Amino acid sequence: MKKSRKTLRIATLMLAAITIVIWLILFIIKLYTTGMNYSTLLDDILSNLLGILPPIIIFNFVYEYLSKEYVSEEISQQILTTLTGNSDKMNALFKEDVRRNFIKSTIQSFVGEKKIEMAYGVLEPYIRKQTYKMKVDYKYMIRLEEYYSHKKSVEDNLFDPKNYYYLCESLSYKRIYSEKSMHHNSFKVGFFVDTSDLEKELVGDGYIFRERLNIESSVLEKLTGLPNDKKLEFVKHCLEVKLFINEKSASIKSVTIDYNGISLDMSIDTTEEYEVLDFTITFRLPHRRSRSEFLVSINEPTYSPEITFIYNPSITKVIPYQFLNDDSKLIKDNERMEGQIEIAPHGWIYPIKGLLFIIEDNNA
Repeated sequence: MKKSRKTLRIATLMLAAITIVIWLILFIIKLYTTGMNYSTLLDDILSNLLGILPPIIIFNFVYEYLSKEYVSEEISQQILTTLTGNSDKMNALFKEDVRRNFIKSTIQSFVGEKKIEMAYGVLEPYIRKQTYKMKVDYKYMIRLEEYYSHKKSVEDNLFDPKNYYYLCESLSYKRIYSEKSMHHNSFKVGFFVDTSDLEKELVGDGYIFRERLNIESSVLEKLTGLPNDKKLEFVKHCLEVKLFINEKSASIKSVTIDYNGISLDMSIDTTEEYEVLDFTITFRLPHRRSRSEFLVSINEPTYSPEITFIYNPSITKVIPYQFLNDDSKLIKDNERMEGQIEIAPHGWIYPIKGLLFIIEDNNA
C-alpha cells in the first residue's frame, strides 16, 4: 500500500511539472507571435485567471467534501464486508470483548434497545468458550400398535394384551459437536416410570436416550425380581432395543430394572474422535391402555425436526399439543392420512421445547 502511494505521488508531481513546462512554452510562443508586451500579456492572463479561478476553487472544495464522504463510507463498508466475511481476520484483529460488543450492537440495530438483552441472551451461551451440541436430520416416528406377545418369551405372563399397546419408535439424527474430541464408547438408554426422573436424566450426559415407561407397578415389580439373564432376554426379545452410533451397532452390556424403571448400559467398539455423531435407535415399548401422555422433548438446538405419530383412529384418539416455535404447523388427521399426525417446523428449535401427545382409548 505504501509503495502504491509513493508511485501516485511521483506521477502527480510529474504531471504538474509537464503542465507548467507546456504553459511556459505556449506563453513564450504567444508573446513573440502576437507582438504583445509583457505588461499587456500579464494583464490578459490575470483577467482570465480571475474569471475562471473562483468557480474552480468552489468546485474543488465541493468535490473534495463529497468525495471524502463517499470514500469514507465506501472504505468503511469494504472494511466491514471484509471483516464480517472472514472470521479469521475478526479473531486476529479484535479481542473477544470487542467482537461481543460488535455482535450486540448489530443485534440491537435489528431489534431495538428494549429487546436487545433478551435477544442477545439467547445467543450468548453459544458464543461463550464452551463445548455445546446441536442436532440436524432429526426424524422421530412413533407408531401405536396392538400388543402381541412372543411365544416362549419371558413376557408371556407379564402383559395382558387387553391392557396394553405397543409403542414402536424409531429415532435418528446427527449430533454436531462444537469441537472435535474423544468420546466415551459407553452409552445409557433409560425408560423411567417417574417423569421427574426423566427430567433429571434429560439434562445429564449419562443417557443418550430417555423415554417414559408406562406400565403397571405390579408388572415392574415382577421384572425387578427376574434374574439378570431373564432381564436381558426381556430387553432383547420384548423391547427389541437396537442402537447404532456412526453406523456401528451397540451391544447391551448390562440391564438394570428397579422401581425407577429400566436402564441399559450399551457400548460400541471404537475409540475414534469425531465432530458428528450419527445416531439411530429403534425399539418397542409396552404402554398401558389408559389416558396417558407421550412427551417429545427437544433438549438441544435442533434444526427442522420431523416428528410423526401413527395410530389407529378406530381404537385410539391422539391429541397433539406443541410448544415449539410460534409458527409451527400441525398436519392433524389429514383426510388422505387418517390416523397420522406430522409435525415438521422449519428452522432451529431451541431447548427446552417439544410436543405433548394425549392418548385416549376409545373403548375405555
